[in-house]
Amino acid sequence: MARIMMTEKGTVLREFLLNNETTRIGRERINHIRIDNPTVSRFHAEIYRRGCCYSIEDKMSRNGTCVNGFPVENLCVLGDKDEIVIGESTLVFVLEISDFPEPLKPSSLDSRETVYILKDQE
Repeated sequence: MARIMMTEKGTVLREFLLNNETTRIGRERINHIRIDNPTVSRFHAEIYRRGCCYSIEDKMSRNGTCVNGFPVENLCVLGDKDEIVIGESTLVFVLEISDFPEPLKPSSLDSRETVYILKDQE
């Protein structure tokens, strides 16, 4: 499962599991990730989970949201170790390997053989 680490000067202050399809971030108490700082809007941003993919959207906040130094203007796909800046707070997105589906197993067919697929004849 993916998680968010709230950091300050390289030290992890808190960790949040992203176990909802939508995770709200902001200053208001009802947010999943609450950042009590006046530079953070009441409802600042949302992280969306679709399968094993995560993205973030700024919710028209006053001070904006940045990912790896770039402002989030629409949906921004998140990758492992992406740095999210919300107000004066830095969050690090961590994507666990277990979030990805199992790779397909190789076929038992020998690649040196020719396989013929015949169409059924009526």
